[in-house]
Amino acid sequence: MKSAIRWILIGLGAVIAVSAGVAMSIPFVIGNLDKQIAAEHGHPFQPATALPLFLGTGGSGCTVDRRSEVFAIRDRIRLVGDAAAGAEPVTIALFSLPNLGNVPGYPVVRRFASTDRCVFVDLPPLPVGWYEASIDFGDPSHDGLITFEVVAAR
Repeated sequence: MKSAIRWILIGLGAVIAVSAGVAMSIPFVIGNLDKQIAAEHGHPFQPATALPLFLGTGGSGCTVDRRSEVFAIRDRIRLVGDAAAGAEPVTIALFSLPNLGNVPGYPVVRRFASTDRCVFVDLPPLPVGWYEASIDFGDPSHDGLITFEVVAAR
């Protein structure tokens, strides 16, 4: 009888040890899978700039004083599409992440003069969060998408 109890206790100890090892490794496995999925599908919380877009504060027209992809809620954020728009309509979209909900007032369609060398827009004040902005120039080789963050203070 003592032998049977000893083997049961050894078996339970082994099960507990293996379970603890599995439980400790699960976060590492999930973290690695998250990294792989993010790399394959473009994680919204990793700023990813697709040219020809850039963001910044200050400046005028096609220029900004300081380029960035992280802004404070008090910043006036300027989105610039550094490609000639021509006389074709341009669609500017602004989404909040992760749900890809349109920011009120977006998308907008703007027409720029054929002599303009870029498309630019001052974005509305945005609350803390992650955002994605895009400009559809009508020519897929010039379209752009950029992800950025708005924080309480820098």
